[in-house]
Amino acid sequence: MSRRLSALLPISLSTLCLFACGTDAADAGENGDPTPNGPVTPSVDGVTEAKSSLARERAPAVDDATVAELTSAQAAFALDLLPYMASESGNAFYSPVSIHQALTMASAGALGDTLAEMRSTLRLDTLADAHAAQNALDLSLAAAGNTPLSEDETGEPLALEIANSLWGDPAMVWKQPFLDTLAVNYGAGLQLTDFAADPEAARLLINAWVAEQTRDRIPDLLPERSLSPLTHMVMVNAIFFKGSWSEAFEPENTRSETFARGPGDTIDAEMMHGGGEMQGFQGEGFVAARLPYAGHRASMLLIVPDDLGAFEGNLDAAKLAEITDGLKTYSVDLAMPKFEMKIGKGLKDPLQALGMIDAFNAAADFSGMTEDDQLQISNVIHQAFVKVDEEGTEAAAATAVIFAGTEAAPEPPAPLTVHADKPFLFVIRDDVSGAPLFIGRITDPTAAE
Repeated sequence: MSRRLSALLPISLSTLCLFACGTDAADAGENGDPTPNGPVTPSVDGVTEAKSSLARERAPAVDDATVAELTSAQAAFALDLLPYMASESGNAFYSPVSIHQALTMASAGALGDTLAEMRSTLRLDTLADAHAAQNALDLSLAAAGNTPLSEDETGEPLALEIANSLWGDPAMVWKQPFLDTLAVNYGAGLQLTDFAADPEAARLLINAWVAEQTRDRIPDLLPERSLSPLTHMVMVNAIFFKGSWSEAFEPENTRSETFARGPGDTIDAEMMHGGGEMQGFQGEGFVAARLPYAGHRASMLLIVPDDLGAFEGNLDAAKLAEITDGLKTYSVDLAMPKFEMKIGKGLKDPLQALGMIDAFNAAADFSGMTEDDQLQISNVIHQAFVKVDEEGTEAAAATAVIFAGTEAAPEPPAPLTVHADKPFLFVIRDDVSGAPLFIGRITDPTAAE
């Protein structure tokens, strides 16, 4: 890789949470007002918004230790999900931060066992105010977009944007404390959307919002017939990331080489080559390298195990932290394949397997949102796209729920070879907060899904 940067990484992700129930819709407000939650303001063309009068808290009383506790929870949740996220080819790519935030946002309206299960699944058991912590993390990530490039870096500054929206039945009374939590911590209001009258129009409207937030990378998050007249709410979290490699791969160094998918199973893949002085880690049965993005606010952690299955079986948040905390400078011989894939996964079964059970059935208690009807989560859908080549990396993802003294210099370590010519993992993380923005597994770089 040269010091000249041309690699761009656009990543966008939306998380949608859709609530539906099987009982009759509630009446309008006491006076028949179809928008009983006070003042509404236009937010999306053709849609009015019910929103708390409270402004988003721009300086939450959350210390760095609390944010670190949140990002540790997200890392643990990310690795809990990993075994369930592979496509038919064995590849995986998703955004733990977006999925985690959407479900945390949904938990603002959960009570009793439903809330306890959600907090346990999200690894939030000991975090007193997860919503304020999410707000602090979001504000920190948004500030990452102001990270300047160093004098010897070219390309574009880091872009990292997060947006939230909710879409709810105008005939239902949504509780004020719930709306206050969403406004103060997520900057979100409720777009009043008549799912009963025209669920297809609502689907197209939400898809259009997601497409705009993800810069058209995810134009069709919600498939046909994913909404019905029984849908009462959709929660949306979108994250967009665009970064340039601090040191770019030179296209002339790319060549076709063997990639070993497994014992006796090899394919030809376009392998990019680079390296030089960079941070790496040599562990028992694996090597890793950190590929920073311009501005050095975010990076990709590339992990290449000798045996991916055995490594994943012992991988947890503590092990991931051991790698990131133990990085040191090596002269690295780096190789990784170009790859492109798009993966869609349903998350209902994985979340139930991880302990979030009541939220999906008649035992659900989301009465913190409304008492006009008994809500439950009907489905969770995640869609993600990523492309890595010499020019850069593009990725998009979306989720729907129908909710990093002056002493004698030490001896430099021996050169480190990090060749991702066999199944590997990668984590795109915010190096300030440690948030795992995206995580992926590549077992076949030639597979499209």
